[in-house]
Amino acid sequence: MRKTVSPFVLAGALAIPAAFIGYGASSATADASAESAALPELVVVKHHADWCGKCKTLIEPLHEVKEQLTDESVLFVTYDFSDKETAMQSEYLAGMMRLDDQWESFGKKTGFALVIDTDSMEVVETLRSTDSAELVAQIRSHLD
Repeated sequence: MRKTVSPFVLAGALAIPAAFIGYGASSATADASAESAALPELVVVKHHADWCGKCKTLIEPLHEVKEQLTDESVLFVTYDFSDKETAMQSEYLAGMMRLDDQWESFGKKTGFALVIDTDSMEVVETLRSTDSAELVAQIRSHLD
């Protein structure tokens, strides 16, 4: 049976790693585009499932955080483990973003968000609070 991929997930999955690795660009083009296309300093990866109670309590605080950090160098991504199809799409996204190590460590666990430094590709913080001000402070503490 052939699986279909949502065009939005596919577009995001292809755009993100292309930005990280300069896919399809010659070195001269990559150097020129590096000046115009900045990479985020941090990626916040929310581990969500519709059936997860803790996940539901994080929806509004993380939405507020995203709004408060609009001008910061932070990319917000959600892994959705609500069902088999969304979990598979999330695994594809993790692979495309080169977050395989984090996927192996945290897999299909839910109810938190990871803050990943894009220079080292290491998890620098695990977010579990429902206080948006505390979440903002935790994320900002890892920005240069």
